[in-house]
Amino acid sequence: MNLSPNRTGWREELGPETRRLLDEDADCFLHQSLSTPCLDVLESCSGSTLTDLDGREFLDFHGNSVHQVGYANPRVLDAVRRQLETLAFSPRRFTNRPAVDLARKLGELAPGDLDKVLFAPGGTSAVGMALKLARKATGRFKTVSMWDSFHGASLDAISVGGEALFRSGIGPLLPGAEHVPPAEHTAASGTPAETAPPVISGAPNTSTTCWKKRATSPAFWPSRCAAPR
Repeated sequence: MNLSPNRTGWREELGPETRRLLDEDADCFLHQSLSTPCLDVLESCSGSTLTDLDGREFLDFHGNSVHQVGYANPRVLDAVRRQLETLAFSPRRFTNRPAVDLARKLGELAPGDLDKVLFAPGGTSAVGMALKLARKATGRFKTVSMWDSFHGASLDAISVGGEALFRSGIGPLLPGAEHVPPAEHTAASGTPAETAPPVISGAPNTSTTCWKKRATSPAFWPSRCAAPR
């Protein structure tokens, strides 16, 4: 949870109704890593702009995959309304024209012979489905991913992920999930990683220390580079 002095100072600038709704949110929802407590209360959104309950506007640089087309995009709203009026949900064992058209379009855009798709409700689920498909296709179960990587917060996704914030205290994870440190960015220039100076952007954090120690102390990675920053 983010209970820093900066967060406390931010909350003090919010209006009384906003603070009341934030308190209700904390009472009703389970705490989520990196998301609790909520930052503010939103009233509306349009394009790249978020408007909170107190009337303040924010330019959204994140968007959770909405920023590609913007909030309240008229074409998207029109398409959603038309689909809700005809077929809001397609049960299993049935297909429909919009689904087939989208699957075919994705297959045409994909490289090589990747012409079949499997829809997923979100990114984390897509990672879990990909792990199952890979096991079925190869007959193997081991994976290789990087420390400090993020692939989702479900049990299978944190097994192949590399952040201790999501892995710590969970118990046994998926077997065969191997991890390696990220590729050293100085390798392309021929500079030995042991002697290369660390490159620091902004405030020092765990990652900068890990970049410096990566080559000389591989055992440093599992306990430190996967640590929350």
